[in-house]
Amino acid sequence: DVARISLSDGLWTVETKSGQSIKAKIVVNCSGQWANTFLPSRLHVTLKPYFRHLFTVDHWQPPGYQEGIGFIWNEIDNWYARKLSETSWILSICDLAPSHCDSVCQHLISNSVLRLAEEALESLGKNSQTKITAFWSCIRTYTEDKLPVFGEDPEAPGLYWMGAFGGYGMSTCFGAASMLAKLIQEDLEFGRTASLYTGELSQLSPCRLRQ
Repeated sequence: DVARISLSDGLWTVETKSGQSIKAKIVVNCSGQWANTFLPSRLHVTLKPYFRHLFTVDHWQPPGYQEGIGFIWNEIDNWYARKLSETSWILSICDLAPSHCDSVCQHLISNSVLRLAEEALESLGKNSQTKITAFWSCIRTYTEDKLPVFGEDPEAPGLYWMGAFGGYGMSTCFGAASMLAKLIQEDLEFGRTASLYTGELSQLSPCRLRQ
């Protein structure tokens, strides 16, 4: 596990908790909600991690279901469902609950979200046998403007960011990683620095997320 990273004489030093020290010209920070954990404070950015809850629902089919379809996403009413078996689905109501609070707060949030899920199922056509059999949460990390942070850090040469995809990380990570690898290759080949980024890439700079 990484303990900290630091920059000296154009090289990054990555120190692990086991005492190992690794030096590199380039470091990619794709640590999600923990993106600030290993960095010097001057490089911290404002990130907002949230819980999103998912539910296993038995004896239910989402509206609009057709045979052979295993996934339904309703962007208008803000929910999605993924088929688990012939009689059960995973349902998300796409909530955003604070992730930084104590256990009492978490308990209240869980109860509140469970009630919201029950209400959502009422509107989505539950029947007398429909029931929520399990629920859990995962983390979605956002920035203030809901855009990811991506590319080289203008204030820390050689530090590249890739994160805060706001719940789209799993579906975009392969494409984003490929784009970042190409970006790094081009930066090295042409001697380009972050100050020369233009267009959409310049809008994803970590600098916009610092006080």
